[in-house]
Amino acid sequence: MVMQMLAAGGMPILADGRRKADPSNPRGYFEYELVKNLRNDNSWLGEAHGKAVKIITQLLPALPMKYRYRILYVERDLEEVLASQRRMLARNDQTAARISDDQLRRTFSAQTTRIRRWLAQQPNVELLAMNYRQIIADPAHWSAAIANFLGGDFDVAAMAAAVDPALHRTRA
Repeated sequence: MVMQMLAAGGMPILADGRRKADPSNPRGYFEYELVKNLRNDNSWLGEAHGKAVKIITQLLPALPMKYRYRILYVERDLEEVLASQRRMLARNDQTAARISDDQLRRTFSAQTTRIRRWLAQQPNVELLAMNYRQIIADPAHWSAAIANFLGGDFDVAAMAAAVDPALHRTRA
């Protein structure tokens, strides 16, 4: 959702279009395949300068600190994340990992704590923490906050208009 907001507002996006839109995410994924291998290869980061790139939380510590980063950190209710992942796996006819929701909850919670601690210790990181539900509830506010945080000349109204509450289908 935030990548859609950034694109609508005029921010250049680093994405390759490999992962196509689907019923789980009908507007597309805005992903860059090389991000998945960030721990082993970060040579592509130079081409990300001045662009938004989607990086999953667990890979943030793999970012080399020779660069400065402005990170839009979106938190989502853990129960919604679990339900959404299970639904997406079922829709794609994939078997869910043989791990219980309780174990996934503990794992995600520990990862979140570890990442928050890591982010707080990084001198080259500026962070705007946001809540998924709050963005949906007040996209105008959060679009302005993002534009202000990034310091760019963004179309804030277009950013807010990119938020579609109907796509928030999995609620805790």
